[in-house]
Amino acid sequence: MQGKAKAWADQIQSSFLHRYDVLPLLCTTIQKTLEYPMALTFFSHQEWDQLLSPVLRAALPKAGICRNFPRAMVYAPIALQGVGVPHPYGLQVIKHLDMLLRHPANKTKTGAFLEAVLQAHQLETGTSYGLFQQVYANTSILASDTWAKRTWSELDSLSIHLEFDSPSLQPLRQGDQLLVDLFVDSLVDQLTLKWLNWCRIFLHAVTLSDIVNAEGTAITLQAWKGLRADSCSDRYQWPRTARPSNQWWTAWQQWIST
Repeated sequence: MQGKAKAWADQIQSSFLHRYDVLPLLCTTIQKTLEYPMALTFFSHQEWDQLLSPVLRAALPKAGICRNFPRAMVYAPIALQGVGVPHPYGLQVIKHLDMLLRHPANKTKTGAFLEAVLQAHQLETGTSYGLFQQVYANTSILASDTWAKRTWSELDSLSIHLEFDSPSLQPLRQGDQLLVDLFVDSLVDQLTLKWLNWCRIFLHAVTLSDIVNAEGTAITLQAWKGLRADSCSDRYQWPRTARPSNQWWTAWQQWIST
């Protein structure tokens, strides 16, 4: 992408254009080229500034504008006395939102893939809230690095709240509770939360009832020793996980004994 931006800048510098044609040309050529893969990119604001820098330094003088003109004014809309060049970071965020909102609604294959990823994250994080309704600072450490998680991080950094209809985990018994909700409520640190959750995933446990006896009066011996019970694995397709080390099973035992 950087090579394409520099190549476009070189062509503009050696071309003869009317100054009023330069900015529309920028928005309809090189910016569209950069926009094409944005649904899958996660460049930062600064990285987009660097990528577009040679383009603007070549195009602005051709348009009769100082090449060092404040970038805040270059990216500002014309209605606010700006130049009206859309910032690619904003376009990237819009592309991500478009992916999330358009594909599931239209029942496309991409929408089906997104639904599968969100369901996997729901089981992985183990809370009663959908991925985009969770507090990123609390449970992001529990989620694998996927496109959905990076979009979640991006939206959180911009304080964008997305109401996305995704499946959630719910207790199946009266008085039952989700284990991860209990982890978070007990105010454990992030590292301990990560490993407690790993122990939970290894045991294929979602709720408190998955690790206690039928009467709900005691922790099962299997859950205490870190042995997976076959009865807990029927409801979901769990990810493959290695057994946590004894250090973290000790932390697990300390937590469930409180």
